[in-house]
Amino acid sequence: MASHPDRRAIPSQIAEIVSRRHRAEGVDLLCGIKIAGIEELPGELRITLAGGHMIAADLLVIGIGAAPNTGLAEAAGLAIENGIAVDSYLRTSDPDIFAAGDCCSYPLSLYGGRRVRLESWRNAHEQGTLAAANMMGCQEQITAVRWFWSDQYDLTLQIAGLAEGAVTQVRRDMEAGALILFNLDPEGRLIAASGIGPGNAVCPRHPPG
Repeated sequence: MASHPDRRAIPSQIAEIVSRRHRAEGVDLLCGIKIAGIEELPGELRITLAGGHMIAADLLVIGIGAAPNTGLAEAAGLAIENGIAVDSYLRTSDPDIFAAGDCCSYPLSLYGGRRVRLESWRNAHEQGTLAAANMMGCQEQITAVRWFWSDQYDLTLQIAGLAEGAVTQVRRDMEAGALILFNLDPEGRLIAASGIGPGNAVCPRHPPG
């Protein structure tokens, strides 16, 4: 229903580039449109859009988001806040119980203690390791900034940080049509960066040797 795909995760300028690339491959993107109904008929599925237009399909894949499964934590009496609430050491409101991954929300000091919950396999992997270490008494706080990449045909999308709260955006154009967007907070501090380009065009280049 948004104006561009992935608007929740990537800046609109980059979302538009991704949209154009998909359309160039023959993908028909319909954005900002609601679905009025879905009907299963013999041999096909029929999707009716809010404006009355109908689309026939052999296969329908529905992505409506995800909600953290906190039922067990709630039954155990743990604090819930957009997921299982943990501290910067991944401890829950019960100091003997830790949580990690998509199911938990945690304060991130790099963003003023703002509580975040990330749905990412890499985040779950890194937090699982950190939770295990802290169970053993390491007392190591979360400092990692979220980052991810995605291949879109010949383009590679790369994002680091959380852009919410940014008031200024600085664009850097690179060779081969690649670009990086830097997001700055009210104090001019870099809080996120997003890049897209062919191959690894937006990756840092290291000097020989």
